[in-house]
Amino acid sequence: MHNKEHKYEKILVIIWIPVGAIVCYLLTIYTGLGSVLSAGITGVLGSFLPYIKKQTFYFKKLPSAVYCGAFVGMSSVKIMPTIGFIVFGGIFASIFYLLSKNLFLGYGGRLGTIALVGVVVTVLISCILE
Repeated sequence: MHNKEHKYEKILVIIWIPVGAIVCYLLTIYTGLGSVLSAGITGVLGSFLPYIKKQTFYFKKLPSAVYCGAFVGMSSVKIMPTIGFIVFGGIFASIFYLLSKNLFLGYGGRLGTIALVGVVVTVLISCILE
């Protein structure tokens, strides 16, 4: 479940988590497709990013980050009412994604769990600040 050697994700990769969250959220809100279909479209779009530059290691890491952001963007409008909440949820998910490089290796649901933590932290902070 956990490796003893710590590896951290590159900082530039985690920028794509809020991007995926925003894309999924906007697709859900403005097209009426629903959160599941919007997350699927976001994931498919993210899967094409490595084809921009096939030789670089950086672009090969982007699809999972975009898809993790799509899970953040799937949040209900009742929980995350504005795009600002989505951005902060993506930022908190990015931090956890960066730090959890070697956690939950071989287990399913890692990206969804990271997105859940980002959303929960955002909602808790907004409740504290109210």
